[in-house]
Amino acid sequence: MFDVDKGWIAVRYNKTIEWNVICPKLKKVCDGLYIHDNCLHKYPDDEIAEIRDNAYYWMDGFVYNKDELIEKDTTDDWTDTFIKESQRLGFPDRLRGGFSGFISCTGSMVLFNDHVGNHAVYYYVDGELVICSTRVYYVVELIKALNKVIHLDEHAAGMMLRFGYMIDNSTFVKEIRRVLPGQKIVIDNYGRIEFNQYYMPDNRSVRMDMCEEEAIELLDLYFREAVNREFKKDKEYGYKHLVDLSGGLDSRMVTWVGHVMGYEQQMNVTVCKYDYLDYEIAVKLAADKKHSFLFMPLDDFAWFRDADEMARKNNGASLYSGMTGGKRLYQCIDKNMFGIVHTGMVGDSIVGSFFKCPEEGYGCVKLESFKYSDILEPTEEIVNIRKYRNQEIYAVYNRGFMCAQSSYFTIQTFFETSSPFLDVDFLDNALNIPLKLRCGHYIYLKWIETKYPDAAEYGWEKWKGLKPKVKNIDKADSWINKYREANEHRVNTLKQSPLHMNPTDYWYDHNVGTREWAYRYFNDRISLVRDYCSAKLADDIECVFLTGKSLEKTQALTVLAWAGFILR
Repeated sequence: MFDVDKGWIAVRYNKTIEWNVICPKLKKVCDGLYIHDNCLHKYPDDEIAEIRDNAYYWMDGFVYNKDELIEKDTTDDWTDTFIKESQRLGFPDRLRGGFSGFISCTGSMVLFNDHVGNHAVYYYVDGELVICSTRVYYVVELIKALNKVIHLDEHAAGMMLRFGYMIDNSTFVKEIRRVLPGQKIVIDNYGRIEFNQYYMPDNRSVRMDMCEEEAIELLDLYFREAVNREFKKDKEYGYKHLVDLSGGLDSRMVTWVGHVMGYEQQMNVTVCKYDYLDYEIAVKLAADKKHSFLFMPLDDFAWFRDADEMARKNNGASLYSGMTGGKRLYQCIDKNMFGIVHTGMVGDSIVGSFFKCPEEGYGCVKLESFKYSDILEPTEEIVNIRKYRNQEIYAVYNRGFMCAQSSYFTIQTFFETSSPFLDVDFLDNALNIPLKLRCGHYIYLKWIETKYPDAAEYGWEKWKGLKPKVKNIDKADSWINKYREANEHRVNTLKQSPLHMNPTDYWYDHNVGTREWAYRYFNDRISLVRDYCSAKLADDIECVFLTGKSLEKTQALTVLAWAGFILR
């Protein structure tokens, strides 16, 4: 129990119970509090595990501005500074990094995570019993060991079938909830919960009169600061730099700016189909910079069958196939050499925006946007959309924090994770650049051409190899169409498949063994749902699996994976 994935679990319960019999791995740290620590411990001096004045303080992960906070506090001890910070009303708003933790004191238990949900915390409350963990599966196992009943959450299953990810604090287990990104919750001794959203992305301070030059300087200032924070943290602990690299712009800029700033000991990693632009562009850039380079092709399609493992590793926060073959790559890398996987997570959607026009981004929230599937219609009852100021904030929080970043939960079995585009200070400033400059990647391309012109000399996968320059914006659509037409005849040759870094529909159609596995898996699990859940849910799962494309099928299989964990 608890060792299958990295993470931590804590139990608070003042009543006498034989934990050494029920769960021997839980260790008592003080009266009524038990912890199992199976964390990565990549940055041990950033972590907190301290008893002070009848309270227990726990934090896992990393904090970029630890030294700055210590200096402001005029102490030389991080634990003292952290405890003082924790007593502030806005805590942990001044911390920067990826972290999760709790504070257990006489009257309550406080659970928290970082601003953007890089790390997750899940919790179960039953009166005086509180269980919290970074892993839903840990909590499920402990609840079962306590002989308590749990149920598949049909509301959560409905979100997975429609959106492909969770858009509120639900999990597949009705009795387990998530501390949302940028949230802190307080659970008192009677099991009552108080919610505090200490951070929410905001574009209310947008300056509509901002000029291009000012926007470029703003982006560059805060991006370099964010990159420096990440790579400096590696250097502090003696790690080399593990950096995702593809044919896109986001990971390219992380790699490029890191190199320019003197962080040259990089290993770039790429995962995509063999002989595709993502590989061709990435390997050329890495070679030119004299970085190490590691590539894993996805063409064997074996990763599609990892439903149970991947659904467990990502906590059921999104469809299990979201990490594609990334897990298989990271598990092959020396864990002692690297600390953080540096990614370009959602940079394209923040600097380049999610939208084609400003009116769309600043408009009202529309649930039909940012879904993996249109087979089942969403309803407004699924999520409280009133807490989002406009469509852009909804998109950043849900498609960015809740969906895309859920892949981090899988990587965190091996390494810590971070993206400078999700650095809070960069994010806040980027969102306040008017959408009229960000839409269509205009200011993104201008920034690259102005500050890092050589980076624009490599083709852009999104534009099928056309260089990412402002002058090429009008050419892009016609160029892409010509590229597709010229390569249509290669689709069915040995090396080539449809023109995409991850052409799952093509692979699914041409891999008989995987199709047979998918139907066996479906038939094995759907009976569980029909036995224990509503007929409507079973029918919805069947509809999505039988009529959906390959990724939609994985939405249905993700639900079935968790049905197996919970109902068996």
